[in-house]
Amino acid sequence: MTEWYELEEDERVKKVYAKYTLADFWKWWSRGQPATMEIRIKDFTKIKILKEKYNFPISASGVYVQNVDDIKRILKEYRNDTTLWFGVNPKKKSYDKRGWWNFNGEDHGIKEIGYIFIDIDRVTKIKPATTWELKNANYVADQILERLNKYKWSESYIKICSGHGVQLLIKLDYPIELPTPAVNSKKQYEYNEEYETLKKLVKRGIGAEIVKFARKFKDEYMVEVDASGMNMGRVAALPMSKNLKYDTQRWRAIVEIKDGINEGLTDYIYTKIKDLKTFKKKNAFSKPRAIPDDHKLKKGKMLENPLVRLFLDYDLPKGDKHMTIGFALRMLIKDSGFTFQDKEVQEVIHLIEQKYGHFQRAMPADDEKFNTGIVNNFCFKHRIPPVYPLWPDAHDNRFPIDDTVKWSDIIAYPPTNIMEFDEEKDIRSDIRKCINLLDDNDIEKNTLIYIEFVRNCIKRYGIEQTKYFFDNKIIYKGLKRGMRYEENKK
Repeated sequence: MTEWYELEEDERVKKVYAKYTLADFWKWWSRGQPATMEIRIKDFTKIKILKEKYNFPISASGVYVQNVDDIKRILKEYRNDTTLWFGVNPKKKSYDKRGWWNFNGEDHGIKEIGYIFIDIDRVTKIKPATTWELKNANYVADQILERLNKYKWSESYIKICSGHGVQLLIKLDYPIELPTPAVNSKKQYEYNEEYETLKKLVKRGIGAEIVKFARKFKDEYMVEVDASGMNMGRVAALPMSKNLKYDTQRWRAIVEIKDGINEGLTDYIYTKIKDLKTFKKKNAFSKPRAIPDDHKLKKGKMLENPLVRLFLDYDLPKGDKHMTIGFALRMLIKDSGFTFQDKEVQEVIHLIEQKYGHFQRAMPADDEKFNTGIVNNFCFKHRIPPVYPLWPDAHDNRFPIDDTVKWSDIIAYPPTNIMEFDEEKDIRSDIRKCINLLDDNDIEKNTLIYIEFVRNCIKRYGIEQTKYFFDNKIIYKGLKRGMRYEENKK
C-alpha cells in the first residue's frame, strides 16, 4: 500500500486529501456546538478587505468565523496568494491591549483549552520538504499517537500535512474552561492566579512530556516537535489552504480524522498542574501516604463527608467542579473502597448532577491518591473556608509569630518590599519563599515579616483575596508552621 507522503501531490489530493471536507473539519473542531475560530492572516490590508466584503469581526491578527461557509469564503479570496492559519482553541470577546471589547488574537480572548497541538517539523528548513522528510515527520506523529493509545487517548485526533511537515491536533475529552480575570479602570486584566496556572497547563504538563518523548527521534529522523506549539494561543495550518514557502504552492490538508473520545485525558492533564505536587513526581518505591479514616467516605454517612458537603453547600465554579474537585472526589471514592456501582455513591452523584450537570465517572488510576491539599488549594483560589486542617503534620511552634495581629494592624502598616514575588507562582510558593526570612526564636522579627508579607500580598492578589487568606489564617499558619506538610509533599 502506497503511503500518503509517497504520492505526488496531485495524486495525494485525489486519493487522500479529498476524503475529508472542510465540513468534516469544522464539525470535529467545534464539537458540533456554536464556536468562534480565528483565521490568522499576516496582511492587515487583506483582513480589512474581508471585513468590508463579508462583515467578519476582525483584529490586527486575523478574522473570526463561526461556520464552515465563512472559511470557504476566505479560502476563495486568498488561498492562492496568502498563507492561512487557524487558532487551535476557540475564541471569545475580551478586552484587547487598547481596552476595546472585541475578538482578538490575545490569550485573554481564548474561551477554553480544548486541544493539544503538536507541530512536527524538520530540523533543517532551507528548501521544500522531501518525501523522506515527510515520511519521518509522519513516523514521529505515529509514534506519539501510539504512545497516547496506551491510555486510549488517540481516539480523537486530526493529522494534517502542513505542506512541509505534519501536525496533530488531539481533542480533550472535555475542554478546560478558563476564568475571566478582573478588569481595572483602564480595561486591563489584573493578575489572576487560576488563569495564569491553567494557561500554562498543557505546555508544562503533557506538552513537555511529548516534546521530551519526541526528542529521541531527532538525530536519526531529523524532525522535532516545536515546544512553542504547546502554547494555548498557537495557530495551525488551515486545511484546504496552501503553504507558500520556498516559492512553491503545497496543499495543507487533512490526512486522517478520528472522532472518538479520549476519555480521561483532561483529568490527566489537570493532575500535572504545578499545584498538585502529589502527582508531580511519582516514585514506585515510596510508600503512598494512607488516607486518614476521618477523611474517608463512610457507609451510611456519605452526605456528612466534608468534600461532599463542599459540592452541595457551595456554588462551585462550572469548570473546576470537573477538574479539581471532581477528580478529588473520584479519588476519595476509590481510596475509601467504593465504586460508582455502590448505591449510596450513586445517590451522592445524583445530587451533585442535579446541581451541576454531568459528573465524570472515570475511576482514577491506582497510583493516584486522594490528598487534602488538592481540595484546600481549590478553596484558596475561590475564597471558600478550607475544608481540611491546614498543614496538620506541622509543629505549631516552629516559627513564633504573634497571633494577636488584626487586619486593621495590617492595613495601617506602611507597604514595603521585603521580597519579590515570582509572577508564575501562587500563594503557597510565596509563603515557602517567605519562610526563608523567618527566625526560629525571634517572635518580634517574625511578626513584622508576617505583617509585611501580608501587605505585599495585597499588592499582588488584591485586598479581597488577601483578606480571605488572612481571615482563614492561611498565611499565618503557613508561616508559623513552616508549611512542613507542603514541603513533605514536594
